[in-house]
This record gives sequence, C-alpha cells and structure tokens, in this order.
Amino acid sequence: MVLAQNYRSTQQILDAANCADGGGRRQHRKTLLCTRQSTRKPFYVALEDAQGQAEYISAKILQTAKSADR
Repeated sequence: MVLAQNYRSTQQILDAANCADGGGRRQHRKTLLCTRQSTRKPFYVALEDAQGQAEYISAKILQTAKSADR
C-alpha cells in the first residue's frame, strides 16, 4: 500500500520531497500529492549542524512574530 495523499503540505513542498526522495535503492517510488495550494516556493538552506539549524529556525520564528505584531 502506498500512501500518497498529503493534507498538510502544499504541492510545492511535496514536489521538492518527490525530487529528493527518488534516489534511494530501497525506496518505493511514489509521487506525493496534495489538495492545498500556495504561490510561495520552498527554498533550501544548508547549515553546518543541529545548532546552526536551531539558531536559523529560532531567528525565523522571531522575525515572523515581529512582522505579525506590526
């Protein structure tokens, strides 16, 4: 059984996951689909380690919160 319907993500996110997911030898090839749409495209951020990831995400959350307060 292949679960391909996703109810949370937008198709842009799933397209990126479909592309990244296809290279593994043990992968069951599937194409993820969704019903949600968005005009925003995802972007890839490469960071050194878990600490860098935590700092990046924390800064984005704070930036978004400040923008919402205005």
